[in-house]
Amino acid sequence: MDVAAAPPPAPSRPSRGWVVAWGVVAALVALGVVLRWPLMTLGFTSDEVANVSNGTFAQIFDNPETGVNPPLWRWLWNVPVDAWTGAGLARYASLASSLLAIVLGFVVGRRAGRGLALAGLVAACMLAVHPFPVRYAALHRIYAFWSLLALVHVWAMGHALDAEPGRRRLRWAAVAVLTAMVLPWVHYFSVPVLLSLGIAILVGMPGRRRWVLAYVPAALGVLPLVPYVLFEEGRRVAPDREPMSELLLKLTSMDLHPPAPVLAVVSKPWFQLTGHYPAIGLWMEVSTAAVLVAGLLLWRRAPSTLRLALAGAVGVLAGAMVLGRVQYVRPATVVMVVTFVGVAIGAVPSLLPGRRARQVAVLVVGAWFCGALPTALSREAAYWHADEALPYVVANASSWEATRGDRAFIVSPAHRLWSMWFQLAHQVPRLAHRGPRCEGYDPCFEHEGVAWGGVDEVGDGHLLDGIVVSIGAWRVAGYASTCTVIRDEGSWGIFDCRRGR
Repeated sequence: MDVAAAPPPAPSRPSRGWVVAWGVVAALVALGVVLRWPLMTLGFTSDEVANVSNGTFAQIFDNPETGVNPPLWRWLWNVPVDAWTGAGLARYASLASSLLAIVLGFVVGRRAGRGLALAGLVAACMLAVHPFPVRYAALHRIYAFWSLLALVHVWAMGHALDAEPGRRRLRWAAVAVLTAMVLPWVHYFSVPVLLSLGIAILVGMPGRRRWVLAYVPAALGVLPLVPYVLFEEGRRVAPDREPMSELLLKLTSMDLHPPAPVLAVVSKPWFQLTGHYPAIGLWMEVSTAAVLVAGLLLWRRAPSTLRLALAGAVGVLAGAMVLGRVQYVRPATVVMVVTFVGVAIGAVPSLLPGRRARQVAVLVVGAWFCGALPTALSREAAYWHADEALPYVVANASSWEATRGDRAFIVSPAHRLWSMWFQLAHQVPRLAHRGPRCEGYDPCFEHEGVAWGGVDEVGDGHLLDGIVVSIGAWRVAGYASTCTVIRDEGSWGIFDCRRGR
């Protein structure tokens, strides 16, 4: 006797909380676009110009840049198209990666927070508004792309660790293995991060230790890069700029200060009691450390995804302490810290017992960190707009021809000279021509019969003879005081300096 098949169940409607959560994510993505889009028009930085080159896959691989930056990102944007087009496309790729990372931050954070949407929103907030992810989303650099890949890896590996045996687990495992293989070819800090993840699985996840084998292909895949890391020192920057304690403070505080309302209430009484203002960076360093330590202490209660995020954060910090002894750790590493710590900030409080207690704890911790972002954003924005100088000079250089005469344009500091060349000529720096008009300047290039020289010391300007393009907010007292101001925006300026004036 045949039995009629039961009709399929009607699809359930998303809960109101689910709709609200995704509405907030959409708003954070929109805010991310608003914050990032204006930065896309700024001039190319010297670090971006280091990523431009002409050549084959092999030539780019053999470039000294491979000693400090793996070649994958440079392959993507230099082999298929010319350097100028590739640099522009790379910025859009960074922007797309950064915006996708906001969404994935929510997804990973919610999973790490045992399904609590508020935990995911905290991670999304950090990735959307923190000034370092904002700035590096508009640059031809790897950090936004790396952040997205790292989140994909944690998401996939967390699913693979938790899934039942079958095709679904194999699919997640394939994504985890693939992203683990790609990450070291994007940035070398991936090596200590992946090592930390492997140790976390091997030591901290009994019964799932065999999953450490997922990192064997990544370990084998990175071998071709080892000789460049060990022996190619041409692009290495000495690590003598700051002590390790300052580096650790910068990374663990994520370059944040406590929320402005808290400082407004606490600073004055603190000063009256102690005679000095509170160590605001230290407050955030201690806050981050407290989140990470609490997560490690509650390790057994943490979901696999949160365990991976905690291990990733430890890997970045440990890698900075070790690798920082041979190579200057750039501030952009904060993007990597935010990628993992942003997840932990929302998820670790969700380990507390009691639903109400978890929600309150996530809200308080999230408000502490996310509340610090607006002040940090406004503080950093003053430095970003120094790069307005490059497109402004290109657009207006001809209008100063009568004033300039036969004199040179003088770019300060000197390392920004090649950014100016790229902005002018749309070509790689090695194609710059040093002509007879460059006499007295080193470095220098000629473009369309005009000399462009680089200097580090401007002083009061009486020793210089040309149109000085000053890029950067830091100036000594009396800077260019003997020169005529053409335009001064604080973070950059144009000055007419005449020798002997």
